[in-house]
Amino acid sequence: MYQRAFVDDVKDYIKIDDHNDSLCLQKVLDIITSLCDEWQLSVSVSKCNILTIGHNLSVTNYYIRDSV
Repeated sequence: MYQRAFVDDVKDYIKIDDHNDSLCLQKVLDIITSLCDEWQLSVSVSKCNILTIGHNLSVTNYYIRDSV
């Protein structure tokens, strides 16, 4: 897992090989959301994206709070 954080921007990178990797990414999203709540920062869900690169792509829905 790699992470880049800026004043108003966070980028996480993870290689998804199996379902456990997908769960790890979701856990990171949950942690970021919790930290934002704790620090009273908003998350612009409409600006969030997932870039998937590869040949064997599985469809996984990730959530920030209740938004897909």
